[in-house]
Amino acid sequence: MRDRLVFLTKIIALSAVIAAAIKSIAPTLPIAATATNALIAVLTPPLLLVIALVWQSRSPTHSARSE
Repeated sequence: MRDRLVFLTKIIALSAVIAAAIKSIAPTLPIAATATNALIAVLTPPLLLVIALVWQSRSPTHSARSE
C-alpha cells in the first residue's frame, strides 16, 4: 500500500512540475497557435501519465505481489 502511495505521489509531483513549466516557460516560446500544437500540449501530459502507470503495472515487483 505504501509503495502505491509513494508512486502516486511521484506522479502527482511530476504532473505539477510539468504544469508549472507549461505555465511559466510556454508563453516565452515562439509556438504558433494552431490546433495541432494545442492538441499536442493538451494530450502529452495524460499520455505520459498513462505510460508511467502501464510501466509500473508491468514491473516485475508489481506483478509478483499478492493482494
